[in-house]
Amino acid sequence: MSFRRFPHTALISWRGAGTVNSVGTFTNGTLTTVSIACNAQPQSQRYVIDSDGNSQLVRYSISTALMTASVDKKTANVNVFDRDYKLIDLMNYQLHTELEC
Repeated sequence: MSFRRFPHTALISWRGAGTVNSVGTFTNGTLTTVSIACNAQPQSQRYVIDSDGNSQLVRYSISTALMTASVDKKTANVNVFDRDYKLIDLMNYQLHTELEC
């Protein structure tokens, strides 16, 4: 029997900062999507405070290898098990990254 530390796959998508041209027209930033091997664990009855100070229900806690991409938490979505969730928090540690969505 083999043990896989990251048996699941998730997609993280976010938009970069938009731009405003000289006439005031706003253009959306570039959409970036990254596929990660992860360990996704469902949560129930667990709340965390998001970056705006609001209480958010956590649906999944996800652990993955250390991510070096600069993910925009405000626009990021996580697709795990074919369902989209809003990224609440992304925490980089020394050897791994944890996501709350």
